[in-house]
Amino acid sequence: MTDNNVEQELSENVANQLNGIDLSVFEEILASLGSGVKSFFGGTSFWQKIQSILSGDFADGFSSFLDAILNAFFGEILGFLPLLATIIAVAVLSNLISGLRSDGTKSVAEITHFVCYGVIVVAVSAAVIVLLKTTTDTVGLLKTQMDAIFPILLTLLASVGGTVSVGIFQPSVAILSGLVVQIFTVVVIPVFIFAFIFQVVGNISGNVKLDKFSGFFTSGLKWIIGTVFTLFLTAITIQGIVAGVYDGVSVRAARFAVKSYIPILGGYLADGFNIIIASSVLIKNAIGLAGLLLLFASIVLPVAKIMVFSLGLRLTAAILEPIADSKISNFVNSAAKLLNYLVAIILGVAFMYLISVALIMITANVF
Repeated sequence: MTDNNVEQELSENVANQLNGIDLSVFEEILASLGSGVKSFFGGTSFWQKIQSILSGDFADGFSSFLDAILNAFFGEILGFLPLLATIIAVAVLSNLISGLRSDGTKSVAEITHFVCYGVIVVAVSAAVIVLLKTTTDTVGLLKTQMDAIFPILLTLLASVGGTVSVGIFQPSVAILSGLVVQIFTVVVIPVFIFAFIFQVVGNISGNVKLDKFSGFFTSGLKWIIGTVFTLFLTAITIQGIVAGVYDGVSVRAARFAVKSYIPILGGYLADGFNIIIASSVLIKNAIGLAGLLLLFASIVLPVAKIMVFSLGLRLTAAILEPIADSKISNFVNSAAKLLNYLVAIILGVAFMYLISVALIMITANVF
């Protein structure tokens, strides 16, 4: 069989197998993300992205991709500037009113501080609520992508002889798309809300001391995220690597047996066997890579929004520290620190998703 014939037969096998895969879910996900996200994804459709990956020309849009990231960050900065300016203005106004009070009007100053603090809390809380919803929606979107891509990848993995790996990955990815996502949404986010509430109440006045409660919930966030992340990645990585090695040996042994023990036709059958495996591997890896690009496109804007607001609050707290009440600057700074956990939630789920897909992509890549 000549090289041209092999290439033609491989292309036909890839096209036939790809046409039999339903990718409509990914097209719907990409369409729901809006036109801006397509700059990160680098394609107008999921199908076109897979075709460009298979043809090897998917890496041409790096400069436009970088521009899209910078535009996203600067766009978020401009979006949060009015809110941050409002916080600074209210805090300075509170300090000025407190400085103008005469002796014997301490209660008026306290009321003024409480009102101004309340305005700042409402402004920050409104933004945090939006970011919480963004985090929840993003995690839900990642779960939808996992539910769509893992059955396809596992089916293709089984078709190339990765039966042991499928037996390992099937329960693992089910746990990832079910239990782990539920832990992040049902446990971690409520703990974040409690930590934020204690930060708000604890900075109302010097008489209210809730630092230990706030520290307890903050520590809980660290332990929950760290424990889930470590246990899942350790288990799936070790099991996935061992299963991948076993399946690689099994596929080679099967190919050798076909070629050596079937008389006359063994060589032809082995060549056909190789082409089928090669086409399945190409499709598996192309869909996996396209899925990872869609994953990245899905998390860039939410992560940028949270990070920009967190950095903005830190800068605001630094500006307020010498010119405003310490309780206000402490609250703004603590809110900025808590927002890092929303980034950790998104990146934690995304990284576990990435590792799972990457392990499936490198499994049974034998020819």
